Amino acid sequence: MWKWRNKDIFDVGFHRPYNTSHIILNATIKWSHAQSKLNLVVQYCFNMFSWTMPDDGYVKLNVDGTRAGQSGQIGAGGVLNDHNGDWLAGFMINVGKGHVLTAEAWGLLSGLKLATDLQVNKIEIESDSAILIKLIVEGCESSHPLGSILNSCKSLLNGFEDVKIKHIFRESNMTADAMAKSSLSHDPEIVIFNTPPPPPKLQVLLWMIFVEL
Repeated sequence: MWKWRNKDIFDVGFHRPYNTSHIILNATIKWSHAQSKLNLVVQYCFNMFSWTMPDDGYVKLNVDGTRAGQSGQIGAGGVLNDHNGDWLAGFMINVGKGHVLTAEAWGLLSGLKLATDLQVNKIEIESDSAILIKLIVEGCESSHPLGSILNSCKSLLNGFEDVKIKHIFRESNMTADAMAKSSLSHDPEIVIFNTPPPPPKLQVLLWMIFVEL
């Protein structure tokens, strides 16, 4: 309306539209729609960097792999949480030496085995390795170096009633990342936690991550 008033004064050829109420209503709707989109974007950006609970009836498996730069040691870790966010189980495994993608794959395989042992029916899988997710979703050639591990993962995935797989940012995968890093100081075998590590130990593990960020 302010623009129309100014045009009435300064623009000789301007004529006010006859359907002013309709134009104002449309503008209000567009503004409201834009505001709702903005809120969605802000919420999405926040969720990108925080862990979220799985859908009702699902168990979430977060997995991660790590590699020590100088020694070449690799390890993996992961956590299973129910739809209330409660801890079901966690694990860490020292894999020996190799590439970080190998560690990521071992993390997924170990997590799926653990979920199968716990008789999980519906599972949501999250990893911050985009390459691993792509290999699982799109598949790979039989000659791929990780073909055997990935095929074992797919075989286990077929045993679940429903599966959701998602790539996430590292900041949303902190606990699994901490478990993976801790595995490097253990013997080359899997260690399972039926309850969360004691708070002091978990705080130390998380502090190890923040130091590296």
